[in-house]
Amino acid sequence: MADLPRADIRLGYLCNHNCKFCCVSGHRKDNLSTEQAINEIINSKKFGAEKLVFTGGETTIRKDIFKLVSKGKEIGFKEILIITNGQMVSYPDFLDKLVKSGLTAICYSVPDHRKTEFEYLTQVKGSYDRLMKAVENTTKHDLQVSTISVINKLNYKNLVDLTSFLIKLNSRFKKYFSEFIFINPTDNAWIYREELVPKLSDVKPFVHESLDLAKKNNLALQVEAIPLCFMEGYFDKVVEFNMAQKRTFYEDGQRDDQYNKTRTDLGKTKSKVCCYCKYNDVCEGIWRNYVKIYSDKELNPIS
Repeated sequence: MADLPRADIRLGYLCNHNCKFCCVSGHRKDNLSTEQAINEIINSKKFGAEKLVFTGGETTIRKDIFKLVSKGKEIGFKEILIITNGQMVSYPDFLDKLVKSGLTAICYSVPDHRKTEFEYLTQVKGSYDRLMKAVENTTKHDLQVSTISVINKLNYKNLVDLTSFLIKLNSRFKKYFSEFIFINPTDNAWIYREELVPKLSDVKPFVHESLDLAKKNNLALQVEAIPLCFMEGYFDKVVEFNMAQKRTFYEDGQRDDQYNKTRTDLGKTKSKVCCYCKYNDVCEGIWRNYVKIYSDKELNPIS
């Protein structure tokens, strides 16, 4: 089922983490003013969006985040979501204030279920324990909770164990789902590409096993940014098929009302053999920078 018509507003790129897998780390100085953000919230509602998503950088380090969430509630968004690393949400009063302001959903980045690997990826000591505290605080509120885990060389062989960890999270919330996203080799993720970017063919069996385990345990788990030729038999778990068909994205002072198309056109590419695949019209392809690392030889058209 496709998501509600949605507006993603990138409030800026400042962050209290320096994740090795980050694909927007090269823009730290570019951040919206409060006035710019409020204007775009208003414009997004005029666009027809019913779901408002605040993304970054790290959304929660902004002093005006409560004001921005309140503005979204005031003008009638059905859902208001922030994507966060959870560090500020580890303070109970902070989350309480967000919920009172109108927050209805929260999405946490969970790069790994193992503390050492988690903090190696975030490059911040104590970040794992603070996220676990944020999760604990979230159990006290009736929010739609989700998690995103970026698939990389350090965690792909342990995706099944990560899924087991997420199954335990699922039991703690009334409304919960999770996503695995294949790493996009840009910015930090490009700098650390040798140690972080795995081959899709190596990742495939671990992804499929994880999806099987999730299904057996009633965990809503989906996968993003993996070409369909690696996902045959699991198309119902492909994030791209459930994305909002009407979506606007605002960043760097520009609004893109055809974001789904732009994201695909600029971020992804295909092999010459893709034209022979029966799913060519619906498959988005592969990250462009992935091809620079491994080529496109792994892509295998489904006839």
